[in-house]
Amino acid sequence: MRKTVLASILFVAACSSLPSTSQPGDGSRLHVVLFWLKPDMPPAERAAIPVEMAAKAKLVPGLDAVWTGAPAGTPRDVVDNSFDLMLVMRFRDAAAAKAWDDDPIHLQLVDRFKPWFARVVVYDGK
Repeated sequence: MRKTVLASILFVAACSSLPSTSQPGDGSRLHVVLFWLKPDMPPAERAAIPVEMAAKAKLVPGLDAVWTGAPAGTPRDVVDNSFDLMLVMRFRDAAAAKAWDDDPIHLQLVDRFKPWFARVVVYDGK
């Protein structure tokens, strides 16, 4: 029992020291995209995707933050490690997230890399 209480206190303390990100009700929007890439994709193109996505997305108005990553390989039944690339974007508000749909930078990235996508899944959150 004492270990559980101590662990809970340490968890809450650790979370409260994390930098502030989006908070419920602040209007920000999260855009999470998972990509499954075609196996015959050249290594140079595979390496270019996260670099170009992150660099060009930062030019988009209303985008507060952008991250790219690969599966962490977390060994839990509830974790999907089958994708190849993850893109996470935090927009200032719903209007900025909606504007991304038709933004020339977004359309350029889609045109550039779409031939290499086997599957794409998008999650939007607030």
